Amino acid sequence: MRKYRYIIYIIIVVLLLGSLSFYAWFYHSGISNDINDWSAFSNYFSGFMMPFLTIANIVVFIELTIAISDYEEKRSAKEMEQQKALLVMQFRRQSIESFYQHINPLFEEKEELKGSIEKMYADAIIFLQKFLEVDLKYFDCDNNSFIERDIRHLLTQLNIIHLDISLNKQFNSEKFIKSFDLKSKIIDSLLSSTLSTNNKKE
Repeated sequence: MRKYRYIIYIIIVVLLLGSLSFYAWFYHSGISNDINDWSAFSNYFSGFMMPFLTIANIVVFIELTIAISDYEEKRSAKEMEQQKALLVMQFRRQSIESFYQHINPLFEEKEELKGSIEKMYADAIIFLQKFLEVDLKYFDCDNNSFIERDIRHLLTQLNIIHLDISLNKQFNSEKFIKSFDLKSKIIDSLLSSTLSTNNKKE
């Protein structure tokens, strides 16, 4: 971009030098009163300036074209980034809602669940494994490692509860309480990381 400006400056300097040299050459001849002389001077000056003005117009046109193209590219890139950020934010919200749907039912009244407890824990374990492999990478934040650690800890707790239900037909209340606390902590972490990331982008 700068080299085009330099070309324009050079053209302006050449035009000024050309005009001054013409004036200096004929300085001692005085100013003519003949209209034909002025007409000849006009033809000389326009012929002298025309190539430089043409080059200047071409340079300006090229520079404007490049500037417009750069602006459009930046605007397009910015729109794509905004769309990408919006899609990621929507995916995070869907992931958190899915987390609610798969994990929260484990902590409802057990009398209402009856014989489906074992299957629900098995489904929740599968969901958490998928969440760790796929969903968690969309929560790009500084405390991602802490969220992953808590989810793996919750996964361990649910596995223990599931084994107790499957093998011993007993419900581990201690692990249940710990898993409940972990569940609440994970949801809070996911929500706070989503909100903090959104605020930084705004």
